[in-house]
Amino acid sequence: MSPSADLKTLRHNAAHGAPDAQFQLARGLLAAGFDADAEVFDLYRQAAERNHLAAQVEHARMQLYGVACEANPVAAVQWLERAERGGSAGAASLLASIALGGIVMDRDFLRMGQRLLAAAKGGDVAAMRALAMYFGRDSDNPAAQRQSRTLLEQAARAGDPISASLLLERVRHGEMEPGGDLATWQ
Repeated sequence: MSPSADLKTLRHNAAHGAPDAQFQLARGLLAAGFDADAEVFDLYRQAAERNHLAAQVEHARMQLYGVACEANPVAAVQWLERAERGGSAGAASLLASIALGGIVMDRDFLRMGQRLLAAAKGGDVAAMRALAMYFGRDSDNPAAQRQSRTLLEQAARAGDPISASLLLERVRHGEMEPGGDLATWQ
C-alpha cells in the first residue's frame, strides 16, 4: 500500500473521532514529512481531550516548544500532569525534566526523583538513562554501579542507542566489567 493510500485510510478512520485513529493520523502525517503542523496539533488536541495518553504527551510537547502554536509551558505542564495521572511514563519523565529548570514548576527534587523512578519503571528510556547516569557517578559504591549498569542495559534492550553507547564506553574505560548483552550492542 502506498503512503498516500495509508494516509487516506488513516484520514477515514480519524474522521469518526476515535482518539487512537486521530493519534495515528497525526503520526502518519509527521512520518510522511508533510508540512502539517497545524493539523497535527489539532489531531493531537482532539485525541488528548478524549484521554489518549500518548496524544496528551505529544500535544503538551507541541505547546511546550511552540510548534504550530504560541509556546505555552503552563498549559503543557497541565496536559503532562493529566497524562501522568493516567499512567504515562513519558509524561512523568518530561515533568521531571521541566521541574529541573525551576521556571514553570517548582524544583522539588523529591518529586522529581519520584517521577523519574515511576517513568523508568514504566519503561521510559530517557528516565532510565538519567537514573543510570545518576547512579553511575557514585564510582565507590558497587550497588550504585550495578544499578547503573542494569538501567543502561534495560534502556539499550528497549532500543535506546544512547544507553547502549554509554554502556560500551563505560566498559571500554574500565568503569564496568564486560558481560551481559554487550556483544549485541557493539
